[in-house]
This record gives sequence, C-alpha cells and structure tokens, in this order.
Amino acid sequence: GIVSQPDWQDCEAWRRFGKPRLFFAISAGNMDSMINHYTANKKRRNDDAYSPGGRIVWDRPINKACPTCSAPFLIEKVSKQVGRSVQCRSEECGYREAG
Repeated sequence: GIVSQPDWQDCEAWRRFGKPRLFFAISAGNMDSMINHYTANKKRRNDDAYSPGGRIVWDRPINKACPTCSAPFLIEKVSKQVGRSVQCRSEECGYREAG
C-alpha cells in the first residue's frame, strides 16, 4: 500500500497496514522539493497543492526532548522578527528558547 504524505507526528498511518512481510520502503516521491516549495522566479510558495489543507511547513524538527513536557522532539522556527527560536511542538506546553 501507499501512504501519501503521512502525518509525521503520528505513527497510526504506518500501523494501518499491519506487520510488513518484507520491509517498509520510504521514497521522496516523484516531485522535487525545489519545484514544490519555490516558484519559477525562485520565490517561496504560499501553499502546497499536494498537501492536505495546502499548508507548507517550514519548521525544522530537532532531536532533543522538551524539558517541560517531555515531548520527543522540539521545533526550530525562523522568522524575520524573532530570528531563530526553538520551541516545543505542543501548543499547550509553551516552552521556547531563543536561538
């Protein structure tokens, strides 16, 4: 079976198929990320035609557990106003550190 853009925060999409007979294969897909994220004029796209809801997520996961709520990883966000900041992926937690 094929899972098109599974939710990376939840393992349920993979468990749907049951135990694999040989292996699970993960592919980058048939579209290059440059084409998907940038226009022909090299400007960032505002939406993603191939993602559910049309959202593009520019946040980068960091392999470090949240010290407040013990979430398995943190998210690095980049903005013009704040610059780089590392925060918990959980909205309820509120953990944030300046980068």
